[in-house]
Amino acid sequence: MRFIIIGHQGQGVTTLARILAKAGALSGLYSQAYSEISDEVVKGYVRFSKDPITEKGPVIDPEYYIIFDEKLLSFKEVLDGKIVVISAMEKPSSPWIKKKKLKVHYVDAVGIGQSFIKRPFPSTALLGALLKPFNKISMKSMKLAIEADIKARPKENQTCVEEGYKNVK
Repeated sequence: MRFIIIGHQGQGVTTLARILAKAGALSGLYSQAYSEISDEVVKGYVRFSKDPITEKGPVIDPEYYIIFDEKLLSFKEVLDGKIVVISAMEKPSSPWIKKKKLKVHYVDAVGIGQSFIKRPFPSTALLGALLKPFNKISMKSMKLAIEADIKARPKENQTCVEEGYKNVK
């Protein structure tokens, strides 16, 4: 299982990738997280497997895309039939969604972050939203990964995961 995560610098892309990989490991999967920065865009990559992972570098054929800002993604570029979890207040309306048979899940992750951690950080709400279409990781494992990784306001970030899960459409 492979993921590409796209966001702006400072939004928590690298943190999301690291927490997601940690939650996968807590769920009994081998995991790998990697990120790279170009200009102001950060791309994170996560891999999970039941077997040790030998592949390195960026993911080029993900099953999942996690998008922090709709403006950073052209749905035309997404591979056919993939799952997209995006921070958006309303459902994206690109004609490519239907043409490429994409499964798009959206949640107001920025709003959730603002409500519970008092900052417009979408990362933990996006992790919660991801748990709906990706059921290989439990809510418990995700919360434990957050507790281990996030030192500032861990409880509030765990609440963001719950809210992202409850509010994803």
